[in-house]
Amino acid sequence: MSEFEVPPYECGDGWKKIIDPLVEFCRQNNIQISQIKQKYGELRFYTDSHYSPELQNLIDAANLACIDTCEECGEPGVTRETHGGWVYVSCEQHIRE
Repeated sequence: MSEFEVPPYECGDGWKKIIDPLVEFCRQNNIQISQIKQKYGELRFYTDSHYSPELQNLIDAANLACIDTCEECGEPGVTRETHGGWVYVSCEQHIRE
């Protein structure tokens, strides 16, 4: 990956507005992002370098915002689990089977 290339978000578009400030912080501080994804209904944001306290605080705040934000549309949501055991966050409109 080039210096400012960002890996694809492995989560729904509803979290984009929460994740974008993290990406911008990393760009400004020349921190390479290795992965951005949802796992067990929470944000996972990985870089190739040590997390500064400032970056860790931003990641923690973003994760707190994501746990009650629908991953698909960005509206308020709750953590849910599919019959197959997949954990995700959604509003009433985006409930998965």
